Amino acid sequence: MNREMLAAADATEGAVNVMDAEEQRLVSERQSREGASFSVIAGVLLTGLFLAFVFFLIHHQMIMDQVRERLRAEIAQRNLSARLLNLQDEEARRFARELHDSVGQHLAAIKMGVAIPSGDSRPTPSSRTVLRWPTMRSARVAPSLIFSIHPFWMKPALTPQFVGSSRASQSAAEYI
Repeated sequence: MNREMLAAADATEGAVNVMDAEEQRLVSERQSREGASFSVIAGVLLTGLFLAFVFFLIHHQMIMDQVRERLRAEIAQRNLSARLLNLQDEEARRFARELHDSVGQHLAAIKMGVAIPSGDSRPTPSSRTVLRWPTMRSARVAPSLIFSIHPFWMKPALTPQFVGSSRASQSAAEYI
């Protein structure tokens, strides 16, 4: 019985050693797989982090391009607004010069014609002739100058006013 027990103990010890060796092999295989899977997971995470950073940089660059484009557009708009104001100012000065040169001369001629000394309170036929041309010219020039300063979309709405003022000026010229 001792021998049998010894043989059984030896067989058990051999089986335990085989099982221990198999366990050590399985543990080392599991550790190497865990190391490989850790490397894969770490690689995937680092790749994802890198891609996220690249996408962030691309998105940031796109936003900065849009901001730069908006700033350029705002500067261009300011420049155009300044240019428009300058052009409007020049147009107003040109109109004032034109108005002063044309209507001012005609009104000065009328004023001088009215100031002709006469004993009679009614104008004489010769003074009527002198005053008729500047009055008629002013009646034609003033409405067209005023009409020219309005934008094209306002002209049809304003036409009756100018026709009426022109008729009133012509009536005054005919009276004189």
